Amino acid sequence: MKKIKKILLLLCVFVLVSLNCNGITSYAATGNPIGKISDVKSNNHNFNSATTIPANKYVQGRVEDNSPSKADYYKYKTTEKGYVQFKVSRIKKKYEYLCLYVYDANNKLLWEKDNIQDVTTTFKMNFKKGTTYYLRVKARGYSSEYDAKCDEYLIWAVETKAPYMEVERNDNFSQASALTLNKNATGIIMDENDSDYFKFKAPENGTYKFTFNYSTGEDIGEGWNMFFYNQNAEELKRKEKMLVKTTFSKKMKKGETAYIVLKCASSYYSRPIFGETYTVKVTKK
Repeated sequence: MKKIKKILLLLCVFVLVSLNCNGITSYAATGNPIGKISDVKSNNHNFNSATTIPANKYVQGRVEDNSPSKADYYKYKTTEKGYVQFKVSRIKKKYEYLCLYVYDANNKLLWEKDNIQDVTTTFKMNFKKGTTYYLRVKARGYSSEYDAKCDEYLIWAVETKAPYMEVERNDNFSQASALTLNKNATGIIMDENDSDYFKFKAPENGTYKFTFNYSTGEDIGEGWNMFFYNQNAEELKRKEKMLVKTTFSKKMKKGETAYIVLKCASSYYSRPIFGETYTVKVTKK
């Protein structure tokens, strides 16, 4: 029995070393994508020719040089309601950096990073099923070799299902996302211009508690501001610079509507909260 255990242990070590040599240890262990397709010869140098990133698969790409005209374009269509993160990992480094840019379906820039040395992950982006994102990958800086000037990488998407996710754009009272009693609604502030509006319609008379929560432990600067409104859009309460669990309560009649609005607390410190998830939940006392 001891001999069998020793053989199994050695086999596991061999597998881990093999994966590491191929540069995919960190993702093989995550259980995210389960396959890979090659796109190193694709002519995907604009939005119209963007290569589709399949669900649950890596795409291996290649940028031939650091010219903007040689950037690689990709598109991804979400399969669930929730949020998505895009990841890039360099597997053949010939230039100083890779750059990654993420755009919405209208080619509006949502996220960028221009100094990727190894692996990078975008912030969380919320979506409804069928939302399309575009990604652009380009090289930056000097090449380490005179010949074979190309940088190879893996790119993939990681979706997290969240059926009670806010749906953008919910930036005003008329477009507010509906809150369901006893269910956590997840939200994300995308940028300094983003505000998340939620509404709740009381199913019966009673006192209802509205709870904001953020618990990932990341550095978020000055956090969020939360505003509480009645059905006439009149402000009732507010709580500024929230970093921890916060609650409001209100007596409501059946059919009455209340609104909660979330914004970034400070434009100076707002950057860290972009892409961070929070939850809003309504319970009956």
